[in-house]
Amino acid sequence: MERPAAAAPAASLTLELSPPDASVRFPDAPARTYRPGMELPRDTYRIEVTRAGHLPESRTVTVAGATRLAVTLAPEPHAFAVSTVPPGGAVRFVEQEMAYTPGMLLPPGRYALEVSLPGYETWEETVVHGQRATARQVRLALSTAGFTDAHAGGAEGPVMVIVPTGSFRMGCVSGTRCFNNELPILDIDIATRFALSKHEITFAEYDRFTDATGAPRPETRGTARMLPAVNVSWADAAGYAAWLSAATGRPYRLPTEAEWEYAARAGQATAYSWGADPGEDRANCAGCGRGGAGGALPVGRFAPNAWGLHDMHGNVWEWTLDCPASWRPAFRSPAATPRTGQCSQRVRRGGSYAHSARRMRAASRDITNPELRSANTGFRVLLELP
Repeated sequence: MERPAAAAPAASLTLELSPPDASVRFPDAPARTYRPGMELPRDTYRIEVTRAGHLPESRTVTVAGATRLAVTLAPEPHAFAVSTVPPGGAVRFVEQEMAYTPGMLLPPGRYALEVSLPGYETWEETVVHGQRATARQVRLALSTAGFTDAHAGGAEGPVMVIVPTGSFRMGCVSGTRCFNNELPILDIDIATRFALSKHEITFAEYDRFTDATGAPRPETRGTARMLPAVNVSWADAAGYAAWLSAATGRPYRLPTEAEWEYAARAGQATAYSWGADPGEDRANCAGCGRGGAGGALPVGRFAPNAWGLHDMHGNVWEWTLDCPASWRPAFRSPAATPRTGQCSQRVRRGGSYAHSARRMRAASRDITNPELRSANTGFRVLLELP
């Protein structure tokens, strides 16, 4: 009599699950319920491991003896997006070697981010990305340190400082010591950001223009290349801005009167950005006490205004873009100001070392021949921003 074949000895299966409360299913035997250490005939089995908020995992396991298998479920990724105010900030992961793209799928976790934009303080923070999409808005703070644009040849352009948008009253708002050409007072909206050179353009910066274009170098006083470039006409200043635009691929120009005065005031309605009185050692003008030098001083000698701009009051006059006839009540924004065409006169702003403190008030205007080249006249440039 034949003896029946012996049954294959049973084996066991234990799954080491992460997270430990994940569910296990045998898709080829739906009625089978998984239990840690469960006995199974020696064979090959398909299992599916699932848990809410995680990606499912399918495995094939051969059970022979006391079989143990580790299964770790990856968290389900969600969209991750960072927007910046103003737009255009560059987002970088500090601790992960991966490139950021808006709306990218990331598993939950903590992500150290860095957001940068020229002219603004770099933002750094760790963002917690949870079990749903993350949409983080980052407001960047203006930096008074400034930024530069590289020329095609590798040299750096002038240091530029971003000026925030806003509104102000343009003209002799104090009502005292006014000149007639500072009236009427205009309500001006600056609706578009721009950047203004932190200092008056220096001889060193102007030399790059003359070297590149063959334009004549202006007469200088001494050899200090950090003195403001003076003895330049309005056309010379506009020519420098046009060359800088071509060299950097960015839209540089002279500032309008409204843009210049808005930047000079830096949010103040007083005669000077620091207050109602000229004070001592705040600017280079005739009668400015220890600040008066009897000639132009190297740029940046005095403290900047609240927006990081130096020498908006005194040192040398600065050419602006406008024709004097643009001063009309109808013009309520720089965009409405005539900027092209031939003008028999142009406007200088800011006063100079050779003029009194009254002439370096934020509202002060000097209407003159655009062909003028003098030792107390220079300029600074504006960069249009998107």
